[in-house]
Amino acid sequence: MQPTQLPLWHERVRGLPNPIARSSLFTVGNQNEPRSFYREHRTIQTLAGWVLTMRGEELRQDDEDVFLQLMHLARCQPLGEAVSFTAYSFLKELGWKRSVEGYNRLKASFDRLQFTSIRLSSDATSGDTFYLYQGALVRKFMGKSADSDEPRSKWTVWLEPEIIKLFGPSAYTQVWWEQRLRLRSALAKYLHSYFSTHEAPYPLKVETLKGLTGSRAARLTDFRKALRVALQQLVAEGFLDAWTIDGSDIVHVTRSTRGKAAKVLPAA
Repeated sequence: MQPTQLPLWHERVRGLPNPIARSSLFTVGNQNEPRSFYREHRTIQTLAGWVLTMRGEELRQDDEDVFLQLMHLARCQPLGEAVSFTAYSFLKELGWKRSVEGYNRLKASFDRLQFTSIRLSSDATSGDTFYLYQGALVRKFMGKSADSDEPRSKWTVWLEPEIIKLFGPSAYTQVWWEQRLRLRSALAKYLHSYFSTHEAPYPLKVETLKGLTGSRAARLTDFRKALRVALQQLVAEGFLDAWTIDGSDIVHVTRSTRGKAAKVLPAA
């Protein structure tokens, strides 16, 4: 029988499926640039092993924050049941402004998660395609517009029970939440999630990382410059011990033992 409840990871971490963390589903797009919109399913870049397509409005790192927190709340009950919370408490966990701007930003993110459709399958599939998961990241959402009593109003979200397939024992990663929230760069946040999926991250070409992040940098030189800054942020945060970009433009990183602390935390 298929499990009906997400793994009970520790309060200080958040669970993220590896195929999503290693893809450009949640991009590093600049908040000042309009989001792309795809009317038909579009294949997005992932590491070898998976094929991921999406349809809908571009998702970014702020949407990943929302998705991570929502999965965290949903882990305490059977999937398919309503997940209820106050907008105020959700925004507080994200570190976002508890203001009209913050409530509207949160509602817009839930709208995107509800109306974005994804299909995830193994790239080894032949013949009739078998999707590990097909559907929206949020099945249904109910929340009020910002008004005078908004901070204490209940918002409710429903998830598709099949989303459990994305959280198999070795198929998801525990992301150290406090570290992620302290990172201000979207690129640093992406790299934090990506490198969290590997105890000893594999070397990767700068160009490959650019594709995985969904960066719109016009030149690889511009992306490389931003990448250096983001990697240094991860060192300053204690997530990485060191990083280099060698003469072949390949990125090498060394995880810090402090950065791996989330792996040994007991369940909540």
